Amino acid sequence: MGRLSALLCLCGLLAVAGVATAATCVANPDHPFESEDPSGCKKCSDDNSKCVECWVGYSFNSTGLCDRCEQNDCESCKPGPNGKMSFCTQCNFYWDEAPDVGTYAEANGTCVSCKTAHCKECTNVNATNPTSTCVRCEMGMGVMPDGSCQPCKDVENCLWCDGNTAKCTECMSGFFNQDGVCKPCSKGCRTCTNATVCLECDYSDPETLQGLVLDTATSKCVPCNSQGCGNCPQGPDTCEDCNEGYTNTTDGKACAKCTDPYCTSCAPGKPDVCTMCAMWNDTSNKLQWGVDKASGKCVDCRIKHCASCQADADKCDWCDDGFWNDEKKGACVPCGDVLEHCTGCSTNGMSDSPTYGQPLCDSCEKGWVVNEATSKCVKKGGKA
Repeated sequence: MGRLSALLCLCGLLAVAGVATAATCVANPDHPFESEDPSGCKKCSDDNSKCVECWVGYSFNSTGLCDRCEQNDCESCKPGPNGKMSFCTQCNFYWDEAPDVGTYAEANGTCVSCKTAHCKECTNVNATNPTSTCVRCEMGMGVMPDGSCQPCKDVENCLWCDGNTAKCTECMSGFFNQDGVCKPCSKGCRTCTNATVCLECDYSDPETLQGLVLDTATSKCVPCNSQGCGNCPQGPDTCEDCNEGYTNTTDGKACAKCTDPYCTSCAPGKPDVCTMCAMWNDTSNKLQWGVDKASGKCVDCRIKHCASCQADADKCDWCDDGFWNDEKKGACVPCGDVLEHCTGCSTNGMSDSPTYGQPLCDSCEKGWVVNEATSKCVKKGGKA
């Protein structure tokens, strides 16, 4: 190989190697709390060489990776004196149910509750802002000139009334603000500038469940043309989603009603083929409808003592009270036959348990109690 060829080959290998080592960032499409992927990166650079945005509750650590903030109510943070992500710079992040009041970041990087009652958001304390003040109250309230949170006079339609309880600053969905008064948009409209000009429609009519779409020519909400259509965002003549008991036609533009009156879902383009039946059977007053796979019709569950078999009449979802669903045998077995002295039972659904899929006793015969450790019946005062 000549010297020039060797140099070109080496450069090519280095270029390939450079690309391979640079493209190290993989963004997590979901928040780490909602997925099995522990990565806290939300967005990578265009060349995938590094992360440029972390998910809320995560921030860049000293090595440039997204690391979880140590405080649960922290939105963004930075490394503290111990090197860990313990110094919070922005609070108010709650993955679970939010508390009655919000939190703010103190100068020492800890999250503390807002001092004002009913305040959901207050300013952080730092060198330029030595005292935290409320900037957002609970819905239906407003921040007053004295810094307190007070209820709006229009409790029905007003979201916030900052500065004056009698004048609304932001209205609820379906209303527009006219000089501090919340007035209704036209029927079916979610966002509007006035009573006649709609900007965004509700997903569907709450009474008929018929989908709604904005007619740009009239600025009004009109229903989808096809009966049973729950969503037609491209226009009233093209259905995207059909309601329960309907399926799309073969051209995908309209909805056809499932032919079986007890069918809640039928195959795409095949209204005669049911895939899911209604849970309640009006004729027998029991949870007994299921799909007959051969005919595509809704029939009674074929397993004795089966309470529900919506997707398959020959496969039980759960059994009547006092019976255990033995899926291997395809039968509903009396609880007392699988667990002595047991009158009510269920199935262990914990996948990491050694007894996963096995029967658990929930109630026992008179004079017997459930032993929580074994999920079996023992004599009162006795042991398993």
